[in-house]
Order: sequence, then structure tokens, then C-alpha cells
Amino acid sequence: MGVAQGVLLLAPLVFPASAKLSTLAEEPEWRLLDKYQGTLTVTEFQERIPVFSSDGALNQYLTVSDGRVEIFSDKGKTAKLWELRLAAKPADGAGKSIRAPADRERPLTGLRICLDPGHIGGEWADMEERHFRIRGGPWVDEAALNFETCRWIERGLRAAGAEVLWVKRELGVPVTDRRPADFVPQAIKMMWRVDAKKASRSAANAQLKLLRWYEELIFYRVAEIQARAEIARDLQPDLTLCIHYNAFGWSKRGPKLHQNVNRIVIFTHGGYLASELEYDDMKFHLLQKLLAADSDTERRVAEAVARQVVNVWNYPPERPGESPLTVTATPLGKTPYVWSRNLLANRLYPGPVVFVEGPFMDDALTYQRIIAGDYDGERTIAGRKYRSLYREYAEIVVQGVIDAYRQPPP
Repeated sequence: MGVAQGVLLLAPLVFPASAKLSTLAEEPEWRLLDKYQGTLTVTEFQERIPVFSSDGALNQYLTVSDGRVEIFSDKGKTAKLWELRLAAKPADGAGKSIRAPADRERPLTGLRICLDPGHIGGEWADMEERHFRIRGGPWVDEAALNFETCRWIERGLRAAGAEVLWVKRELGVPVTDRRPADFVPQAIKMMWRVDAKKASRSAANAQLKLLRWYEELIFYRVAEIQARAEIARDLQPDLTLCIHYNAFGWSKRGPKLHQNVNRIVIFTHGGYLASELEYDDMKFHLLQKLLAADSDTERRVAEAVARQVVNVWNYPPERPGESPLTVTATPLGKTPYVWSRNLLANRLYPGPVVFVEGPFMDDALTYQRIIAGDYDGERTIAGRKYRSLYREYAEIVVQGVIDAYRQPPP
């Protein structure tokens, strides 16, 4: 029996779909949450839940009383995971995570801000599906755009007094030392959980090709982010900025340019789906973020960046269901640009995490500005003068962060 045939016949039997941990997740250490014992009242705890579970699915795993919150692995509440003791009254100064700057000229002095340029790039860009060209033109690699933008963000943040850290400094080199072939068992499990109908109807060679696709997916979307998260946990930043560009998308016939399709969305952490909360590690990270009270900082920074997006670009926000980005996200706050979404990066990285999705790479004007590269001053593009897109994007982010920290919390 060949390898592909073995996969076809045995995978559904070996890997049941009832696992309590998501892909590559480790068993949660619930004792790490004990430092939050007695920090929230029952009212404060319940007020925070909608940010993370807007449909209330989390409540199916909770028993809440005036004195404690019990969290269970199952909806029947037979397998208890952890218990939080509640406070009798609110703590002084609770929830005020952003403070007024001590140095008005350099308002980010004393802050450790971490940069996470999205994706790996280089020889991995095609695998990541973040690599394209239009009609024989130059290749566009999103990871390279993210890196160039982060370099300018770093300059701006340092000028404002921040200490700038990176979870990844080298373009085209994965942070993880693992590779797609290391994830065969996990890929088999994911394939049969997510794509069972397609896998069962595929011939052996097609199934093996599908399996390889899942191996690659786990490598660059899970293992790579987990490796970056380990670095972030060592760095312990006050804020992490995840920087990306976006794309309108293309059909099987290949990429093409679109007119005026730019939309902007900025993610904070939250918006767990009911299906995600079936996993114990998801419940753990949700509680960790809820108790750490990072949401206020994330929202304030995200909203401040959104105001700069409107001032400089005036691009419209993503609309509900308009793109895959918003299908699993929940609108949050006072601006339509800010959504809460449960991404692996903002789930695993410590502290507040703001995830910025920039302009669409396949928007006709944005594409022309991208291939123009980085430059000083202005250049004429499509009949108008424009500054470097990378510097402009960076200034939007930097000014948003400065604005968020310059204004003391109400």
C-alpha cells in the first residue's frame, strides 16, 4: 500500500474530530492565570465578555456567581478547567492601561513597542499566497512591503521616544526552525476535520497534494506565528503592531488590477467564534486576555490609527461580510474601521496587540505606488504627485500611536 493510499484509508480512523486542543496548541497551564485572582468584580468580568464572545457562546462553559467564576471544558459542565475568585469591589485605577506621557516632546518615552511585519516572504512567498505579478510586471511580495513599512515605523517611533523591538528582523527567513514536512500528522488531522468531503472523494495523488497544502498551511500560519510569539513573550512589550497589506483577490485566471477597491480594517483581539471555544486552549487565551485588561489600550490605539487613515487616505472601512477578513470578525468601538478578531498572533502575543491591514496591493493606484518603490519627496504617479507609500503608511501608524498615548484616558 502506497503512502497516499494509507492516508486515504486510515486518517479518518486515527484522528477523531473531538480533540480539545487546536492545531499545534499545548495543554494550557491554568495556574498562570492565578495572578489575576481577586482582581475583578462579577460586574467587571461580565462587562468584558462581549468583546471576546459577542454571541455569548463563552457563557455555555461558565458558571458565574458573586464570589467566583468556574470555567469548564464542556457545555455539560462536567470537566472543570479553572476557577477565578472575584473581588467584592473594583480595584482603584482598574482599566486605565494608557497613561499620560511624562515627556510631551517625546510622548512614547518609556514604552517598549514591538513590530511584527506580516509573513515570511522570499522563497516562501509563493507558498504563503502573498506573491503576484501583473502582466509580466515586477513581482510584488507582501512580506517585503510589510518590512519596508516597519522600517519607517521604527524610525518614527524611536523619534517619539519609544524603544522599538522586532519579533522578526530578517526578510525571507522563517523564525521557526520547523518545516512543512514536520507536520504530517497534524496536517492529516486538519485535512479530515476541515476538508473531509473533498479528501474522501479525491484520488490518492490528489489527496496527497491536498495533504501537502495543509502541511504548508500549518508551517507558515501556525508554527511561524508560534515561534514569533515565543520571542514576543521574552520581549514583554507594552504594545505590538502587526503590519500587513491587503488584496482584493483574484480568480483562477490569475491576478488583475481593480479600480478604487481600497478598504481599511484594524483588528484588536476578541470575537471568538462558538466553534473556536470548543478548544480548551482557546478558552485559556480568551480568559488570559480578558483578565489582563489589554482591550482598552488596543481599542484606543486602533481608533487613533483609524482617524489617521481617514485624515490621510480617506479610504472607506471594510463592511461586514465584504471580505474573508470580516467574516470571522466583530465590529468594535466608535469607528467602523476597528473590529475584534481572534487571530493567532493577537491571541498568543503578550500585552496589547493591534493588527493593521493596509491598502490593497491589487488596487490600480496602490499597485503603481508599490512598484515605484521607496523614495524621497514626491513622484508623479497616474497624473498626481505622491510621497512614498511605505513612508505614508508608516506615518499614519506612528501618528496614531502617538495620539493614543498623548491623550490621557478619561
